[in-house]
Amino acid sequence: MSKLLFSDAHTHTNPVRGLGVSGIVPRFKRVNGWFMALISLAPWHYGLSPTLEHYINSARIVVKECKKAREMGLKCKCFAGVHPADIDKLTDRYNLKLEDAYKLLDKVL
Repeated sequence: MSKLLFSDAHTHTNPVRGLGVSGIVPRFKRVNGWFMALISLAPWHYGLSPTLEHYINSARIVVKECKKAREMGLKCKCFAGVHPADIDKLTDRYNLKLEDAYKLLDKVL
């Protein structure tokens, strides 16, 4: 009987406040996981403020996590950017004016 292989096309890791690839990849590989797409988180998920610099830091975190996952023998792709819901969080929680939130996210992209 052949074994069933698994992939995950939308995975978030958080090595700062949660579970990073060091904890996820071994478990994933044990159940025949072979591929994972790692998606960046917004800066506030890492305890950072929503600035251009911190969005860049968030992208660096996901790239570092991808590199580590590959070193652990997992095929991996990295996706960094912004989630559509970030605009609401920026205006509602962080009190940015809508225009300023758009400008920030435009710079991030």
